[in-house]
Amino acid sequence: MRKRLIRLGAIIVVPFSILLLWANWSAPSWTTQLPKHDFRIYRFSAKEIQEPQLQNEGISATSWSEGDKVLSVIFDPAKISVQEIEKKIRIDIGDFTIVESEEVESACPVPHDATWVSDLKSALCFRSPQKNIH
Repeated sequence: MRKRLIRLGAIIVVPFSILLLWANWSAPSWTTQLPKHDFRIYRFSAKEIQEPQLQNEGISATSWSEGDKVLSVIFDPAKISVQEIEKKIRIDIGDFTIVESEEVESACPVPHDATWVSDLKSALCFRSPQKNIH
């Protein structure tokens, strides 16, 4: 029984130790110091819409596709909420539908697995200035 506990402990401790060593081997990436931003895509059904001008604290960038009538918004959720952005869009532009990322032809080029591995490494790194787990 005691040998089984020692083996089980080794099976758990050794891989976790290797993960910790891997996460702390090199200096943390400078991107771990960047604040997290969120991304939303809105599609408009009206035929004639001018390019929206969303200028507000917390909105980092916007992109307007004239042909598809799609507005992409990158924002800091610590400074502005999704509800505030959508309220401003409704007042300034009109009604919209929220576009799911699967519907967008040019979705994020970074695979989800890559961001998951980066988040795991950041969480296990003792030298990371902030923990970026979402």
